[in-house]
Amino acid sequence: MEIGRGPRRGDETSRGRLSYEGTVLTTPPPPMFKTVIVLGVLALLAIFALKLLFVLLGFAIPVLLLGFLIYGVLVVFAPEKAARLKARIAEI
Repeated sequence: MEIGRGPRRGDETSRGRLSYEGTVLTTPPPPMFKTVIVLGVLALLAIFALKLLFVLLGFAIPVLLLGFLIYGVLVVFAPEKAARLKARIAEI
């Protein structure tokens, strides 16, 4: 190519330009964008799972403590009944 003149027919630039003439080039979104979206969805699912876990634990812990308290009272005041209850639970 000569200095001061534009590309001539047959030069690399003109061939590239002519080969794409009249076509619409569409490119997919970059993979990083997809990764960010997937990480965001996973984070939302993790938050939902943790909330559900804490709700279930918030319900289960008082119930377990109440059961332990009742069993402790049975051991002190009715040891035979506590032994039968323990045997029944062991069968399950």
